[in-house]
Amino acid sequence: SGRGRGRSSGGGGGGTLHLARAAAAAGNASAALASAKVALRQPPTTAAAKVGLVREVNQLLRLLGDRGALAEAGEVFRAMLDARLTPTQVTYGTLIARAGTWRQPRLATAYYKDMQRRGIEPDTLTHNSLINAFAKVLPRHFLDTSESSRTTRSS
Repeated sequence: SGRGRGRSSGGGGGGTLHLARAAAAAGNASAALASAKVALRQPPTTAAAKVGLVREVNQLLRLLGDRGALAEAGEVFRAMLDARLTPTQVTYGTLIARAGTWRQPRLATAYYKDMQRRGIEPDTLTHNSLINAFAKVLPRHFLDTSESSRTTRSS
């Protein structure tokens, strides 16, 4: 059955997004983006199919983000919004975490603010991802909490 995978009746998206995820997994971000944009031009009409497609988009965002294709992930996110699909806490958590991984705290903050603006509550993992985004770009001496470093700095 197509249950939970976004491929059930209601039209659009699932099969083409499968191709987008495969392209992203192979490291071809531009092909993944092109395929996702085609899929999202005809979003599903049933609530269940929409939920499934959002899950697939989240998987695609993770794959793109893991490979550092943050611009393409952002374009997929915009295409998702244009298709009137509702991003979830997982959508934003994925975008924030991947922006942090690639040392882009401003991008992570922009996604966090958009999440709040849409009334989506961040969870602990999302907050930690945002903190980590900034921690990755701080000079090491700000993060050193050892007793010897405190003594040295205060002298």
